[in-house]
Amino acid sequence: MSIRHKFSFLSLAICIMLLLSFTVTTASARTTIAVHFNNTPLSFSTPPVTRSGRTFLPLRDAMILVGANSVSWDQPTRTATIVHGNTVISIPAGSRTALINNKPVIMDTLPISVNNRMFIPIRFIADSTGTKIEWNSTIRTINIVRPGQPVPQISQPPTPQAPSLRSNTFRNSYNPQNHVIFSINGNYITASGRTSLESGVVIFGSRVSLTAPYSGDFSPISVPNEFNTTMRGRPNENTFLIGTFKGPSSGELLNTTARIVVNRSTEGLYFPLSPVHTNNASFIRTVPTNLERLTRIKITNQAQATTIRNLAQEIVQGITNDYDKILAINNWVADNIYYDFDAFRSGNLRGISTDAYGTLKSRRSVCQGYAELTDALLRAAGIPSRIATGFARGYSTRGQSWEQINITSSNHAWNEAFVDGRWVVFDPTWNSSNRFEGGTFRSRSINNAFFDMTIEFLSLTHKTMNYID
Repeated sequence: MSIRHKFSFLSLAICIMLLLSFTVTTASARTTIAVHFNNTPLSFSTPPVTRSGRTFLPLRDAMILVGANSVSWDQPTRTATIVHGNTVISIPAGSRTALINNKPVIMDTLPISVNNRMFIPIRFIADSTGTKIEWNSTIRTINIVRPGQPVPQISQPPTPQAPSLRSNTFRNSYNPQNHVIFSINGNYITASGRTSLESGVVIFGSRVSLTAPYSGDFSPISVPNEFNTTMRGRPNENTFLIGTFKGPSSGELLNTTARIVVNRSTEGLYFPLSPVHTNNASFIRTVPTNLERLTRIKITNQAQATTIRNLAQEIVQGITNDYDKILAINNWVADNIYYDFDAFRSGNLRGISTDAYGTLKSRRSVCQGYAELTDALLRAAGIPSRIATGFARGYSTRGQSWEQINITSSNHAWNEAFVDGRWVVFDPTWNSSNRFEGGTFRSRSINNAFFDMTIEFLSLTHKTMNYID
């Protein structure tokens, strides 16, 4: 696939950005700075620009030069999203705050507009993608260093195209030890990632609808804790699942289980952007000015609050960083609390506890109880926490798509914890496979696909509507 063809869809972002009103730069602001790729001079349809000692390149050209996989543009939030390997970069229009893997990063300068084209600082995009650049002040030259890569074709101006909300890569989680990255090449989908299992098997399956059975193949985990498998998308199949097992006959999915949806075009498969993605992104980007308030336990009964504090300290004992503390609390709740299917199916929730302490003592509840207990434990561990409420496409929706659902009120609750300048979004209810059913506690292994979810993965099944903080 040629570089020009591979990145032709990048021009859609430029087309949309013709509407943006960044600071306008006149022709007199341009400079004679040269840009090289592996020491080979490059020519641009619109030359690089220098302002206040910083060099800017057109967005499309910069993405090609650093080897980005894809770029998409979200008009309601006016945000460009760039995917580069495992890194997802979001650059909002008119803002110095970008997101790198959902973590806010302050750029030292705003993007600019030159002749109605969006330009971004080359140093920021190079640092964000791990691309080496060299500056020669004597001859005023920037050299982009990517050994072994051919010189990309960037001289042609972008061709206006209709906006596209699609991508050829998809990641379910930012968890470095437990995640899946899907990538598409034509009609083939590759799933790679990490799992808690050092050995076992991986199943990569597909089905024609959310309610149909899966068909797929097993492959061994050849490298401890890692997997990489590819399958062809068959006609009419649009739902794919990846899961890890201890063995082909174990019958129980373990960790790293993710379900995704793909669409099909004349060029092949692609991942569509969820219609609730913009909504969720706007919620998750909100950060209260007083985070300390979100570390206060809401339990007024002192004896109950002490029990929660003692349990939290027991769970996180010996753990030195907050991210691993969040994971440990998620795992404890998912492993020790049971979803009350008897109450859920009967519709009578009055007889069960949904508060933090009541859920802990009874060991069973529904999503609100999972979220309340998790929230209390996080706060007891000194981690800012809030409960997200909204709508989830779970059992009650019977496989309906977002377009088919009439959302009038929330039906689910999950959690967000603040660490390292960003919100870690996770659903301890969905990470738990335990059931209280027929009056019996039925224990099953944790499925952590819904821990530290990307906004893209969250938006397949969850729509945030409010916060309880």
